[in-house]
Amino acid sequence: MYKNYYFDLYETLMTVDTNEEADIVWEKMALYFGYYGANYDAYELQGRYQKIVTKLLNSNQGNYPEIDIEDVFYKLFRDKDVKPKKKMAKDAAKVFRMLTTNSLDVYEGVIDMLMALKNLKKNVFILANAQNTYALYELRKGGIRKYFDEFFFSSDIGMLKPDSNFYETAFAGEGVKKKESIIISSNYTDIVSSKSFGVDTLFINTNEDEDYDPAVCTYEVNGRDYAKIINLIVK
Repeated sequence: MYKNYYFDLYETLMTVDTNEEADIVWEKMALYFGYYGANYDAYELQGRYQKIVTKLLNSNQGNYPEIDIEDVFYKLFRDKDVKPKKKMAKDAAKVFRMLTTNSLDVYEGVIDMLMALKNLKKNVFILANAQNTYALYELRKGGIRKYFDEFFFSSDIGMLKPDSNFYETAFAGEGVKKKESIIISSNYTDIVSSKSFGVDTLFINTNEDEDYDPAVCTYEVNGRDYAKIINLIVK
């Protein structure tokens, strides 16, 4: 039926609850930066972080711009005359994500679904608006990273879905054919843009998009019924 299965990540396979506004986050991050000689107070650090994010987004000329969060943390070090190695920026980003994460859970049934796909020798991919630095570790923490053949994250591509160039990048691999592929997401915007790109879709309808058009979806599942998903799109 299909050879290639492309999954959205957050709210499709797993949920991550975060809070970047808590004072304790910025107090701890200021302490962390201080360990490397980049001395901020919490208020200054939060404000500078937000300004760098905005500047980087504005410098991206695409319709759906994305940044790499590691660039933000690299710049935060540089602004205090610290010359960081790339690993320092990556580590700072990981610490930040850890401090801002309240919970991380893979939905029930996801692992069984992914195991079934791999047992059938299917190609399985992540196609997500997500930060590589965060998502790969969250996938590992959730126990599902090992089921994927390749990851397509907006932070690596430099743009967000629904930009058609995002899909072009993901489908540029040798031998990848649209007619042999399907995109699975709980985000209706993903479904619309995937259809426009010419790929079959499965919409996980969690009743958050009341104005959606069922005709846009190749398949639809009400709720996160992953056993039903397998029955619908695997033969």
